[in-house]
Amino acid sequence: MGVSLAWIAVRGPEPARTLDRLGLAPTGVESAYPPSQAAVHILPDGWLLVIAPGCDHRILHGEALAALSAEAEVVACSVEEHVDFTQSELWRDGRRVWHLRHQGEEGDDHLVAEGDLPPSYPRLLAGVATDYSEDPEVYFHGCIPLLLAKERCGFRHDDAEPSFDDGSLKALQDLRRVARPWWRRLLS
Repeated sequence: MGVSLAWIAVRGPEPARTLDRLGLAPTGVESAYPPSQAAVHILPDGWLLVIAPGCDHRILHGEALAALSAEAEVVACSVEEHVDFTQSELWRDGRRVWHLRHQGEEGDDHLVAEGDLPPSYPRLLAGVATDYSEDPEVYFHGCIPLLLAKERCGFRHDDAEPSFDDGSLKALQDLRRVARPWWRRLLS
């Protein structure tokens, strides 16, 4: 079994403004991890983390990331463990700075890199294991997008996050999925 997640970490505007731009609203209800619906958490170093089920959730769409990054720094990550797919990217000033994607079905060493990747990328690439290992310090090509994301914002979906244990992961309501009354639809 594996997870299928989309997440973004945002550093910049107030959390309420970020959630409003994403069309999400707090419910005040605690969420388990991994969440069954979008959820929010403030990471220890101040990044706002928004996590959603499914590796292709709309929070990762280019239009949303471009709009958010116009006034913030945004790290976006997508994980589909069932098919060995990972990707991460950094957005700033309304544009994507870098993007890194691994698709296991294209080969164990598959990576597509675009943009101005962090200086640590060549070092990480050189340190990739060539054989299977159960050693937690060993990593593979599919880990590199996750490692670059964590390097930037401090979060990785499969690392223990002790701050989730205090109930601070909160469920979000997707305002773009809320059904409008029939009469409102007539007026739009």
